[in-house]
Amino acid sequence: MTQKLRQRGLSLVELLIAMALGVVLTLGVVQIFLGNSQTYRMTDAMARMQENVRFSLEYLKYELRLAGYRGCTTRINNLLAADAANPGAGGFFMGQALQGWEYANTGPGGAYDLVLAGPGDFQGGGADFPAELAGNVMAGSDVFVVNRAQRLPVVVESISGTTIKLDDSADIKQGSILVATNDTCSGGDMFQKTNNDNSADVTKGVMGGFTPGNNNSPGNPFTQNYGPGATILVNTSTAYFIGENPNGDPALYRYVFDATGSGSAEELVDGVESMQVLYGVSTGINGRVGSYVTANNVANWDDVVSLRIAFLMRSQDATLNFGAEDEDPTFNLAGTVIDVPNDRRARLVGTTTVAIRSRAN
Repeated sequence: MTQKLRQRGLSLVELLIAMALGVVLTLGVVQIFLGNSQTYRMTDAMARMQENVRFSLEYLKYELRLAGYRGCTTRINNLLAADAANPGAGGFFMGQALQGWEYANTGPGGAYDLVLAGPGDFQGGGADFPAELAGNVMAGSDVFVVNRAQRLPVVVESISGTTIKLDDSADIKQGSILVATNDTCSGGDMFQKTNNDNSADVTKGVMGGFTPGNNNSPGNPFTQNYGPGATILVNTSTAYFIGENPNGDPALYRYVFDATGSGSAEELVDGVESMQVLYGVSTGINGRVGSYVTANNVANWDDVVSLRIAFLMRSQDATLNFGAEDEDPTFNLAGTVIDVPNDRRARLVGTTTVAIRSRAN
């Protein structure tokens, strides 16, 4: 009678082979997981950067197109006690449509190493650089200010001496720089409101304590007759720059100047490492751009008809295998070479050119 043999275990060779196959399969699964994870993080980082670049450029395009906007007429009489083209209280630019500042040695053909970047004193700003931004601008990036008016949702009823009467309280801040235009858009006035915030009237007084204040001409009259159909606009001056947010990351900021002295900085988009700006200067022939120059080469800001802006965005994730093959990655921003650290972050350049509508022919 034949006795059946039963297997009571694995031989050492079989066990080693099984373990080797298991390790190979496990390594394959891990490799696929890591590859998919890296691809996902890279794709997510690129999508986030593209979204941030798109928002940043579209936002600035809208603001820049309206630079110098003063309502439906260009015949605005300056009733302020100062030249409206010069900065007023708190760096408030009352009449000049646009002004910019070039960070030293970062124009076309120049270079800057972002390893050195950080908030500090702006190099090359000059005496007219807004004091409110001192120490807050990221090194190596440019700065510009957009000045324009925004129409207020108020209804004008009549005028009485130095007061424009409204149908209801408009909650216009005391000290605001306002522009009033008449119903036919044939003229208007720029002045400073001196009465209370919650008043239903807008008064152009000559009281002290306001900067720059209104001129003290005889009777201090308006130059237009404001009634139904007239409009009231508030003048705004906003600086755009690259700063450092509370997390220590670079970001696009705006600083809204206020004639009342209560300006504030607001973060718009994080991850913006550098901003380079060039200004299209008109040759005087149908408003055509003769050349794009840096801010320190603009002789007359009234000749600027367009801007060229370039952003360098970086990913939040610093563990990507991006740039590992390049020990010294560089990017070209409107002719400026930006050296970036090899920190395994993905980066993206965004560029746009914007025409100022009030100066376009």
